Amino acid sequence: MRRFTHTFPQRISAFLLCLALLVALLPTTAFALDGDNTIMLGTSGIKDPTAEGNTYYTPNSYIYFGVNESEPIKWRVLDADKANNGTTSGMFLLSEYLLGDTQFDDSSNVWQGSDAQKWCTDFASNSSNFSTAEQSAMQGIAKEDSSETLYSVPWGASSLTEQDKMFFLSARELTDYVGDYDGAPGLSATDTEQIAGYWWLRSPYAYLTSYAGLVIDIGDVYFRNVPYDWAARPAFNLNLNSVLFTSAAEGGKSTAAASGGNQGGVGADAIFEINDTDTNEWKLTLLDDNHKNFSISDAKKENNTVSFSYNNAQTGTNEYISVVIEDKGEITHYGRILKLDDTTNGANGRASLALPEGVTLDENTKLYVFNEQYNGDKMTDYASLLWEFDTTAPTLSNGSATRTGETTATVKFISDEAGEYFYEVVESGTTAPTINTAGTGTSCASGENTISLTSLSGAGAKDIYIVAKDAVGNVSSSLKITIPAIYTLTVNLNGGSGSTADGEYTEGTAVPIDAGSRSNYRFAGWTSSNGGSFASASSASTTFTMPAADTTITANWQYDSPYIPPSKPNWTSVARKLANAQPGDTVTVKMNGETEVPGEVWETIAGRDVTVILDMGGNVSWTVEGNDVPTATHFADMDFGVDRNTTGIDVDVINAITGEVSSVQITLAHDGEFGFALTLTAPLGRENAGRWANLYHYNEDAESLSYETSGEIQEDGTASLKMTHASQYAIVIDEKSHQLPFTDVTSGTWYEGAVRYAYLHDIMEGMSATTFQPNGTLSRAMAVQIFYNLEGQPDISDENLGYPYEDVNAEEWYGDAVYWARLTGVATGYGDGTFHPSASITRQEFAQMLYNYAKHKGYDLTAAGDLSTFPDSGSVADWAEAAMSWANGNQLINGHDDGTIDAAGIGTRAQAASILMRFDQNLVKN
Repeated sequence: MRRFTHTFPQRISAFLLCLALLVALLPTTAFALDGDNTIMLGTSGIKDPTAEGNTYYTPNSYIYFGVNESEPIKWRVLDADKANNGTTSGMFLLSEYLLGDTQFDDSSNVWQGSDAQKWCTDFASNSSNFSTAEQSAMQGIAKEDSSETLYSVPWGASSLTEQDKMFFLSARELTDYVGDYDGAPGLSATDTEQIAGYWWLRSPYAYLTSYAGLVIDIGDVYFRNVPYDWAARPAFNLNLNSVLFTSAAEGGKSTAAASGGNQGGVGADAIFEINDTDTNEWKLTLLDDNHKNFSISDAKKENNTVSFSYNNAQTGTNEYISVVIEDKGEITHYGRILKLDDTTNGANGRASLALPEGVTLDENTKLYVFNEQYNGDKMTDYASLLWEFDTTAPTLSNGSATRTGETTATVKFISDEAGEYFYEVVESGTTAPTINTAGTGTSCASGENTISLTSLSGAGAKDIYIVAKDAVGNVSSSLKITIPAIYTLTVNLNGGSGSTADGEYTEGTAVPIDAGSRSNYRFAGWTSSNGGSFASASSASTTFTMPAADTTITANWQYDSPYIPPSKPNWTSVARKLANAQPGDTVTVKMNGETEVPGEVWETIAGRDVTVILDMGGNVSWTVEGNDVPTATHFADMDFGVDRNTTGIDVDVINAITGEVSSVQITLAHDGEFGFALTLTAPLGRENAGRWANLYHYNEDAESLSYETSGEIQEDGTASLKMTHASQYAIVIDEKSHQLPFTDVTSGTWYEGAVRYAYLHDIMEGMSATTFQPNGTLSRAMAVQIFYNLEGQPDISDENLGYPYEDVNAEEWYGDAVYWARLTGVATGYGDGTFHPSASITRQEFAQMLYNYAKHKGYDLTAAGDLSTFPDSGSVADWAEAAMSWANGNQLINGHDDGTIDAAGIGTRAQAASILMRFDQNLVKN
């Protein structure tokens, strides 16, 4: 919010810059002579003769600026917004009358150093003609006029420098701003306000450089020998940034009729409403260094009266404290409210004024105060920066309240302005109070403020309403902050040694609690009598979140009887029991932490219909069927320890075979073959009941997994998996069993893992429910179906498929896949309109389809292998060379054992499964 502080000069400068920008951005075609205010910001009311449809003659506007022989000089506006060499905006002005006479140098009419230039320099710098502020407002320019030809009359170039604040027109400027040189305005010598009827230009005649341009009284342009004395009609650029106001040259700042001419008093008649005018003659109010130190402070507004202190004002003849009222960017009122004459009112003092009837200061209506030298009609006035009277109320935000007790709370809020704040506390939900700001409030900082409340009544929620008043008296809107209710927490430690005590807290407060310990008891959890929540009710040290109610929390304890270690198995007794077991009997051995089993146990049940269960604890057990144990075999002692959730297998190895599904790693203490089959039962979580546990054995040397068996997870969360050797295993939990249904896929073959991957990931299916035909040839129909599967079998029912292939039946199992392949460019038919779905596909044809599919998906196609390393590289067809090189570079298609690439060889289903597994893992997953 804006304030009267030492930062004002910067803020006011920004305001004036905005005014200058406003003037610069106003469209020149929008200016009208009729209906303009008698006082306007900047030069926004000046008609621009350069606007479309305007000429030098109509419409025209004039500025009074400076004096000549004690008379105000009248200047014609040639350009209301002329850029100075592409930079500073200015107003281009030409003297309406001839102001003197001069001549160019005898030897040459070059402008620089000429008598004409000297006349302009002397005239512009003469303090009798122009004040210091007016001279500063003359904008020096730097311009090199180009040579030009006007109606076959050649004119040379004439240069200006930044020191040329006043100059004569060039032939080009005469043409640009006045029109045809034959129509240039000549001035009649009979006009008593003129000195002569012939006036100089600054452009030289190109062929006779001692001749200069001249406009004669009938408007023709000639060139004349330089010794003649002809009239001076100067021009200059006015710096628009120097102009504070433009007012009507006559009566623009006259007093209102109701004031009786007395604008030195204080009252409503000191400020008058500005009328409209149809004048085209204006005067200026310029920013002046003599007034630059003026400032105001301690501004007040009471009812309709505004008062303020002022400092460093200029005093003396014609010096005033003046004001303007601006409404939505336009000045509506003006007045000189205090005359500064060094006797009654000095450079420092206090002034006041009554706002005109009907004027209310708000965000759209602003009051500006300035120090002004008012010099009368047609005479330039001078003023200080505009100081804005603050009319914007403070804004309050970011309110928060912390309840610290039944009677205490801390409230915080942010104000964007300093001053005073006032507040009132009421029961939450009741009508907002009216806050009296007439007295003295609490000091309010610009920024965060804190209110400490110490006398709240009752534990219920409260609403606090806060307003702030700035130094001028502007009052903010009310900020409502709810102070939460406070509730009592009673803590029953129930014999525990903790130090948590009772307290009062608001809803949602997380209270640290600690039950401590209790001799011969173990902690059995927290309970609450009336809501709330515990971060961990089973932990003695945790946090409790308060409900919106009084409550009691209780620490519960359970008596612990002395610990008696479990007894280890008596293997002699176990061996005797097994020896006496009858066929079909099951003997369970509780291991009680023991993991080693003597070899004699297995020798006792070898070949018999007796079952042994080793209960390892924690729902882990081993089951051995005596019939699986070979007879006449000596067994050594074996360690049956099981470590669950180990991390010895790289997760990427698991994902490469099974995909990204849940898995559990286990490591067995025993290493190597058991010598017989046995079943491990392990807990995998009740949440997985109904799913399948798939056991994979980890080969540490090859860093690979091989499938062992599968078991369905039971309701208690356990699964039983049969194995014959011990090492590291991964149990992959999936919705289906990883047991292949195909009787022709032999365990341990090079393609077994690839077939399982393709089958589990729905990339390839079997040729029947029980056969895969790994060595069977791959047909073109199978190939496109594989890629269609890899894509997820997208719906193409909305496509206009037509019937492009005469040998493809759309109702066949491969029908959608063939059409999808044609649409995506994965595979197309032959030139005779056929597709040959049953034809065997070669390795290079399959590579081309694979390459086409990767291109369709936007995968990386840059990898390339060196086909020349294969002895039969010449067998690769030209059309397939890029695809085969790419497939080899990505290790999708490699050579046979004999080193050949076999590009034209018939691809098998096993090869396809292997290629597709690597493609899915190396390109699709990445």
